[in-house]
Formats: sequence, C-alpha cells, structure tokens
Amino acid sequence: MPAPSSQGLQKRANKVLPEIVNINKKDMKARRKQLIAINTLRGRKNPGSERLQADGAYNNAIYSALEKPHSSLLHKWCTLLQKLKQKIKSIIGVVCKNKLCSVHPIKSGEKCTSACSSNLTFMKSIGDEYTWAKEALQDLASDGIEAKHLTTDPDSSAYRAADDLYLENTTSTEPEHFLDTRHF
Repeated sequence: MPAPSSQGLQKRANKVLPEIVNINKKDMKARRKQLIAINTLRGRKNPGSERLQADGAYNNAIYSALEKPHSSLLHKWCTLLQKLKQKIKSIIGVVCKNKLCSVHPIKSGEKCTSACSSNLTFMKSIGDEYTWAKEALQDLASDGIEAKHLTTDPDSSAYRAADDLYLENTTSTEPEHFLDTRHF
C-alpha cells in the first residue's frame, strides 16, 4: 500500500484539528469542575484556590535558529499544571500561539490571505510569556480556579501576570510566587 502524500495528510489534519482542540478544551473544563468539586467535598474554604505550576516552551530549541533564523520564534505554548501530589500532575490550562504560515502579512493588523494555522500576526512576539500566562490564568478564572501558589522559572513573567490579575480585581486570591529549582 503506498504511503499517503504529504498534501493528503495535511488536508486530513486540517479537518481533524479543530475537533481535537474542542475535545481538549472540554476535557480541561471537566477537570477544573472536578477539581472544585473535590476541594468542596474536602471542606476547603476557597475550593478554586490552587497550587499551580506554569511554564512556556518552544517547539524547537533556540539554538536551532543558528541554522534557520527565526525558526525558534514560530510556535510556543504556555501550560498551567495543577500539582496534585508530588508525582502526579494534571494539565488544566494550555494556551498555544504560533506564526506557522508560508504567506504571512508583514503589517500588523492584516489578516492572513491563505488558510493557515497562525493565530498571531508576524509583528507580535512569540516569547511574550506575560500575555500568554495572563490569557491562561483568565481562562482558569472563568471556571473559578485561581492561583494561590504559582511555581515558575526564575526568568518567567507568568507570576507577574497572576499578580496583575489580582491587582486588577480580576481574581480574588493573592498569588504567592515560588521558583522552580530545576531551572537555576
């Protein structure tokens, strides 16, 4: 049996991707509701106040830009993990940003003319951890989950996003910042 063409695979992936995204969003929303229900049963005063870990990652190593300039600046995701026990973690929030497009507009505000998966303009920085963390934390807050303790890299601005949400009265829990010792 001949292998499928890359064009055929891409066409099928473009059809399936939106459904995969919806299924993942529904799953994370269900995990959040379950988390609040468990905390309520445990008698917590604020069942939505959680210990979270946040980190951003690129799809490829930054040093790969030596071979292909800007290749590491195309795709990034920010993940919020809920720490249940020492070894068990559950992902309850993800924000993905990318500039993956072959015909991307140069001017800010222009829309892409071709069908692509890009959700950022070419001029927007992919490394803006503050904005992506704020977006993820606002999504969690819409389901009643707030960062009580937030563990991040020492150079991350995710904690600043959580603190700003508290200062803006978007969230009611004042976050406490912890540093991830693996990144020292």
